[in-house]
Formats: sequence, C-alpha cells, structure tokens
Amino acid sequence: MNEQSDSQLIKAALKGSQESFRRIVLSYQQIVYAACYGITKNSTDAQDAAQETFIRFHKNMQQFDTSRPLKPWLLTIAMNCSRSLVKKALINNKLRESAELEEACAKEMPGKELSRQEKHQAIREMVTQLPDSLREICSLFYLAQCTCKEIAGILNTSENSVKVGLHRARKKLLENGIGQWRSV
Repeated sequence: MNEQSDSQLIKAALKGSQESFRRIVLSYQQIVYAACYGITKNSTDAQDAAQETFIRFHKNMQQFDTSRPLKPWLLTIAMNCSRSLVKKALINNKLRESAELEEACAKEMPGKELSRQEKHQAIREMVTQLPDSLREICSLFYLAQCTCKEIAGILNTSENSVKVGLHRARKKLLENGIGQWRSV
C-alpha cells in the first residue's frame, strides 16, 4: 500500500469503518507475520504475535501520525509483541521448538532433491538459528522486505549498523551451508 491510501484507511477506521481496518490488516498481515516468525522461531507463536500486533494497532491507531509510513510503525509493534512473547515463554520455561523446523534442519541436503518450499523452509530455519540481533535484521530485511532505513527506524539503530548486521548474518549463513541454495 502507499502512504496516502494507508492514511485514508486509518482515518476511515478511526471513524468506525471495519472494512478499512480489515483492508489494512489484509495489506500487512504477511509482512507482520514474517517479522514475527523471524523472532519467535515458530508459526504458532508468530501467528499469536501477529494477531497481538493488529490488536495493539487497533487500540492505539489514534496515536499514529498519518503523515508517516505505516509499515515501520506496524513492524515496530510486531517486533515488540514477538520479543514479549519470547521473553514470557522463556520466563515460564515454556519455550518449545517447532517439530517442522527441526525436520527441515535435520534433512540431508547433498544428493537429495528438495522442492523450492522445502529449501525456503530450511533457509528460514537457518535464519532462526542466528543470534537475536542478526535474526531480527534478517527477518525484517528478507522476510518482511524492509529497507535498511526502515529496519534502522524499527530497531532504533543506524542504517550502517543494519548493513553491518546484514553482512555478518550473510557470512554466518554461508558458514552454516546456505550457499547450497543460492538459486532459491
């Protein structure tokens, strides 16, 4: 979506238009989910964090400055919801690993022909194994398709730090064998 139509939809949603709010959710649900997935490391928690993101967005929509782009604001909420969910799970000792992610990680790559979807799943698993700071940057850049400038704003850091983080993440991923799927 563009900033102008986002602004118009938010203004309509603030006046009670459920259809406008639904259109915002539909426009951003995939990138919000992708960002949440990169932090939570599994689809169930990512869905919960994404849902919480849109609940918080709805509750605080009136605080949004409609002259600014919506995507970074939503992704900031998504990152905070995801981090909160992970912290809560760690504190309660309920952090669980997704069985499908373990399977993707355990697959033998050489000599085995995998579908494009299986390759992407294995790559997403490798990203979830990165340290938190690099995983957040990769998730926002590759999964949520944010620019370095947007990521810097979301993570409250410099654009240069984001670029350095991306470089380090790519290096780490190559060390872990992601080079096998460069054509993905």
